[in-house]
Amino acid sequence: MQGRLRFQGNTNDVFLIFNRQENDVPIIGFLSPLQWNQLLRQAEKNFILYEQDHDDDVYLKNIVLQQAGQAVPFSSYRFQRNDSLALQALENANFKCEYNPHHTTFISPITQKSFMEAHHLIPLAFQRNYTHSLDNIGNIYSLCPICHKAIHYGDSQTKRIILEKLYYSRKVFFENQLGTDFGKLCFYYGI
Repeated sequence: MQGRLRFQGNTNDVFLIFNRQENDVPIIGFLSPLQWNQLLRQAEKNFILYEQDHDDDVYLKNIVLQQAGQAVPFSSYRFQRNDSLALQALENANFKCEYNPHHTTFISPITQKSFMEAHHLIPLAFQRNYTHSLDNIGNIYSLCPICHKAIHYGDSQTKRIILEKLYYSRKVFFENQLGTDFGKLCFYYGI
């Protein structure tokens, strides 16, 4: 039947049927093994980035609640974070952006200092690759909201520039304590 309808792929092609939200009719087709692997890699990157971003949003809200002396709601994380370590990292950086200390933001009504966000340079989503905890003061940076969003949502060049400065400011820690080089860090960010 396949040959009669002239609907066939090449040997080793992946046959697929999928629905897009905007279409009522399923799409049927073939992908080469190369295209299929590229699609899987992109889907994996998108999933990792989504998980990091969702966890970061909840985490940042909990830090603000802790600064305000409010109860922090319990929620389940894939890898537990210590909000006190994040606050310590912000204090160690004197509530300045560690990418560029001249970046300014609004004054937090809670701390009376510039509002900064804590960021784990090696994302906690990769904890399974490490024996030492990534929720470690050496892995947490104080970033202004613009730099923090750029490291998550910026283009590859923007991410690389920020990552490079942050990584090399603590290179000895990342290489000796965590066994992570700059190339591996870039991989974690999809670049």
